[in-house]
Amino acid sequence: GDPAHSRLVFMPTAWLFEGEVNAETGKRKSPLLRNLVVTDRDLVNDASIGPGDVSMSLRYRDLRHSRLDRSDLKQADLRGADLTGASLEGTDLTGARR
Repeated sequence: GDPAHSRLVFMPTAWLFEGEVNAETGKRKSPLLRNLVVTDRDLVNDASIGPGDVSMSLRYRDLRHSRLDRSDLKQADLRGADLTGASLEGTDLTGARR
């Protein structure tokens, strides 16, 4: 993995909850999940939001170590959200509030 996102985790915890992400399906190779994995998803109905509107509120959410790669989060309200170690590669954050 990316050394910038590496952290120490108890081995059974890593196996149960934090397996590698399958690049094709976007799912973790773990029996259980504790971090959000939402990749390649259009989460915003563009027709229903206008300029300055909030598409979704993720305020103060715990999104640590989540994978939101290539998803549409434009105009999302992310104020106060904890995105420590989150992966947002290719995510559309146009107009997002931080």
